[in-house]
Amino acid sequence: MNKWLNLKNKNEAIKKANQSWAALESEGLTKNADQQKLMPELANYHLKLLIALEKNKNWKTSETRFLVRDVEQKKPEILLQLDALSRSKAKSENAKNALAW
Repeated sequence: MNKWLNLKNKNEAIKKANQSWAALESEGLTKNADQQKLMPELANYHLKLLIALEKNKNWKTSETRFLVRDVEQKKPEILLQLDALSRSKAKSENAKNALAW
């Protein structure tokens, strides 16, 4: 089953890794990063997450929920930085919208 899920989600994981890299570049977080080293790490993370999400969608057990949580907790540091940057931008945008009359 894991091999099948691996094969099924591999291309999507690579696509998501490329999207993550593009987002990192647009935010200027790739200046000191080695793309050759980081891309496999991003693809591997996205593959594990896609597999965990699919298992959770199909079986909805506490074990699969914990699997998703475990994968999310092992998110690469550079993606955590991107998430923090996105959250801070969203907060500042919400504050601007709240102040607009």
